[in-house]
Amino acid sequence: MTIELKLITSQPEKKGGFPLVFMISHSKDGKEKKKQVLVGRCHPEHFLQDEKNISRRHPDYDILEPVIKEYKERAKRIVANRIGDVDTALKMMLDSISGRQGKDFYEFSAELTATMTKIANAVLKRNMKDGNKKLGNVKVYENAVAQLKAVHPVLRFGDITYRALLEFRQYQEALGNSKSTINHYLRTIRAIYYNGCKSLEIKRDDNPFSGIFAGLAVKSYSNKKKYIDKDSLLRLERLELTGAPARSRDFWLLQFYFGGSDLIDIYFLEKRQLRKNRVYFTRSKTSTDLMIDLAVHPKAKAIIDRYVSDEGVYLFPWRKDKEGYETFRRNLSSDLKKVQEDAGIDVLPTGGILGIKVARHTFQNLAKIKRLEPDLIRELVGHERDDVDNFYKDRYDMQTRDNGLFEVISSFDCTTEIFPYEIC
Repeated sequence: MTIELKLITSQPEKKGGFPLVFMISHSKDGKEKKKQVLVGRCHPEHFLQDEKNISRRHPDYDILEPVIKEYKERAKRIVANRIGDVDTALKMMLDSISGRQGKDFYEFSAELTATMTKIANAVLKRNMKDGNKKLGNVKVYENAVAQLKAVHPVLRFGDITYRALLEFRQYQEALGNSKSTINHYLRTIRAIYYNGCKSLEIKRDDNPFSGIFAGLAVKSYSNKKKYIDKDSLLRLERLELTGAPARSRDFWLLQFYFGGSDLIDIYFLEKRQLRKNRVYFTRSKTSTDLMIDLAVHPKAKAIIDRYVSDEGVYLFPWRKDKEGYETFRRNLSSDLKKVQEDAGIDVLPTGGILGIKVARHTFQNLAKIKRLEPDLIRELVGHERDDVDNFYKDRYDMQTRDNGLFEVISSFDCTTEIFPYEIC
């Protein structure tokens, strides 16, 4: 009896690649009998022939790897027990995966996050920013599971029902958590659940998450679109600050000057990404490799010169790991609150905290006021376009983009005391 993972290249290659199967074969009385267990699909470049496994570069690695591992463990037991019938071996292989309603949900979650952590650490070696982003995702998963465990200390996949989820939601509401927070927890739990059902081949007639999100949706305009006006921007620029408050103000403004970029993308900027008064980076918040190419406004250059590191590959000196970034972001957010209070800055339209996301929406709002074309705004802020329009990204030339960026930044009065450049 042999049970081996194979890539069946003799069959037609489809979108996901060739069939990836466990081939069960046994010879008896000179006749060989074979059966297959389909695992998924794989392209040849993602199949490790010598190791009989898939590469980490496989797009569904985190989903397929636990399944392959489970099948291999079952195959070892079948061979060790000298099973001589292919049909029996096939049933034992499938029984080890199918109908796994009794699988411990928290055990699967731990296995999943362990795999995600392993992948993140591998990515860290070649890309610090992407690796830290993946570690952040691990933390999100672990946090949601910990919240669920407080309500259901023991939980199998078969125990995840609408009632169980409703009890979790009601518990979160009793704690006073916001709709967006509860929505976020439930979406994360759903992602783990769907991952497990796919990996373990659990088939259920019902969807326990159907209806559980009712009333938890938060309109984007009421939750995200916070901004400050031109007067507040000018007041923020003119504030005479030192130390940590000055740094928090400066990096908020640098986000604004870089088209409302995300703080994480600025924090992990490398010196090579700044060339000839231009900055090049990809957004961590998107799944594409869309490159953002912006001119460095004199105001942005003044901030960069103030904090640039003399050593290493990174533009700014602070430690470049997940904990280092989270500490920086936490301190910056705390200092921004104090700056906002001291300056009397009002966040529009309904009030709120001067958070790091406000810089992005402030840039977009001012760009709309300046009547920049929507597609030009998308290019400046790094928004992905939909459908056919994706084929026409970057249709604006460099000069048009630079003019648009500088027009937004220069849409309010200059201050020559802190930023001594003639830009208006």
